[in-house]
Amino acid sequence: MFYQPRRLLIAFLLAGFSLSTLCSVNAQDGKQYDKKSDPKVNRRDGLAMLKAINDIVKRYYFDPDFRGLNLSEKYIAAEQLIKQQDYRWQIHRTIAQFLLDFNDSHTVFFPPDRLFRVEYGFSMMIIGENCFVTAVTKQSGAGTSGLAAGDRIESINGISPNRSNFWAINYLIYTLDPQENLTIKVEKADGKKSIDVKAKFLSPEERKAERQKRKKEEEAKPYTCRTLTPEVITCKLRTFVVEKEVVDKMMKEVAGYKKLVFDLRGNGGGYVATEQYLTGYFFDRKVKVGTEVKRDGKKERFAAPIENPFAGELLVVIDSQSASASEVFSRTIQIENRGKVLGDTSMGAVMTSGGIWMSLDAGTASIDFIATRNFSVNITIGDLIMSDGNRLEGIGVTPDHLVGPTPAALAMRTDPVLAFAASLAGVAITPEKAAELNFFIPKGEEESDKETEGSVAGS
Repeated sequence: MFYQPRRLLIAFLLAGFSLSTLCSVNAQDGKQYDKKSDPKVNRRDGLAMLKAINDIVKRYYFDPDFRGLNLSEKYIAAEQLIKQQDYRWQIHRTIAQFLLDFNDSHTVFFPPDRLFRVEYGFSMMIIGENCFVTAVTKQSGAGTSGLAAGDRIESINGISPNRSNFWAINYLIYTLDPQENLTIKVEKADGKKSIDVKAKFLSPEERKAERQKRKKEEEAKPYTCRTLTPEVITCKLRTFVVEKEVVDKMMKEVAGYKKLVFDLRGNGGGYVATEQYLTGYFFDRKVKVGTEVKRDGKKERFAAPIENPFAGELLVVIDSQSASASEVFSRTIQIENRGKVLGDTSMGAVMTSGGIWMSLDAGTASIDFIATRNFSVNITIGDLIMSDGNRLEGIGVTPDHLVGPTPAALAMRTDPVLAFAASLAGVAITPEKAAELNFFIPKGEEESDKETEGSVAGS
């Protein structure tokens, strides 16, 4: 089973924005394909996708009351709207809105895959309540336009990114409505500027190569441990999508040290079983993690103690890109007073979910892995209530020590957060030296274009 973070777009809905607010055109479908497409076929396919997704929601969604929404009325309204639309991008937005109305970060529509993936040439993340550029590819549209790491982003196509709507923006510009150009207003050290970023569209071969490279990197090095002093070690775990043997190997390196600085920045989560297994390494007793609420009832989750657990001091480092299993682990450590958490407030995406892939074929939609016109939906199958009775969804983990990288640190590629964590463990290390460990790895653009992982049937 996965904790699978999918991004909350409710900020646009509450603020009265429609999905067309951010994206004035649909670059890939609207300009290259929609003008040549047959409106009748587009409507036929749209209605087929809507029906299939509606059936999935009725069958799998964790709340049989659908969070108070009248599912039949929603379906009829979306169906009538699609019948009046001609273009794919219009229809895709209608289907996306059908799921967004659930106010559920894990229930999201992924339209039929485009031939090309968009790349703007920069990465960004939330630090505190603001959005900053974390990396720029030199020869990209962003690099040649003057965008730089450390720039604070004031707006993207007129929308100001913040902690609430950040992932909405990512979903729109990478998945639902890729743009040929972005107008980005930034604040630099020398003042405010408006920058136009021209996008690049990667071919299917380039896209596949990037994903394979990313997967190989994560599989080859899911964790890294470095000794700071004879008594202090620091480890970075990149993902919870690993087997228990990987956790055993990492904790074997930790054994014998008195203090552990455990870095979960950028860790988007993964297997529930792995999170519970890792938690067991820090307790000599059975610990309640929380209660999962599913359609068929409630189930309490516990972490069983591991033989010869780590009994030393624990410091956990998180940021706004730490999600799901990372958040549950961190919050459990807090609740049980087992260690301290520092960094930035986490993402707040801890529901369990799964993805279902489907295909279009002559006006019908079915689960079929052979057909080429595939689309998918990610759907929540379980909510999580922590052992203290509170939820993390949409809230995140608040660190005991709030600290994040400054614009200057982003520009100079130093790591003051890890340096601060080391200082709490009694180790004096400069931000420059901390950066040499390469533990601060902000998510790249390809992370914003991830497709659904896992499946409801297998969760």
